[in-house]
Amino acid sequence: MTPRLLTVAEVLQAWRGVPADPTITAADAEILFEAQYENLEVVRMEGTVEPDAAEVHTYRLGEEVLAEAAFAADLGTAQRTKMVLARCLQRNAAFLDGETLQAAWALPVGTLQARAAQFLPAVPLAPPRAPPPPAAAPPAPPAAGNGGRGRARGGRGPPALEAHPAPPAAGKGGRGRARARGRGR
Repeated sequence: MTPRLLTVAEVLQAWRGVPADPTITAADAEILFEAQYENLEVVRMEGTVEPDAAEVHTYRLGEEVLAEAAFAADLGTAQRTKMVLARCLQRNAAFLDGETLQAAWALPVGTLQARAAQFLPAVPLAPPRAPPPPAAAPPAPPAAGNGGRGRARGGRGPPALEAHPAPPAAGKGGRGRARARGRGR
């Protein structure tokens, strides 16, 4: 099996059985498909793998839900776009007299949020998250007599570890190679 990406128009043409009409323009065909897509109801199901099945790629499908409604419910209030809210009103037959999807879509987002609030949860329906990992241990306090107080690299730092002896100091309070402000001790 080789998957292939299709446009919405190609999916609708194959699914709805709309024949390709060579006599209409591409713009007219696009309007025809958009009109069909406006009333298209796509469902989704949760699938779980059946490990004991005789064949590979066998899944148990859960309950059907309208994909667009589930998507809108999964989004937080701030992430719902004007189109998501307008489609919610359309699905729930909540358009005003003579209102179309395009007219609802043109409304301000605040107006759409207020009108669609009764159909959508206030908080997204997300699975509970795992608790955060425990906080890391605080860093160790600096060793006594840690040397310079410079602002950039090059000041004298903490005493070197025994495995890597410090180079001989060229005088008290050297700056090293980098230019920095401050004095060493």
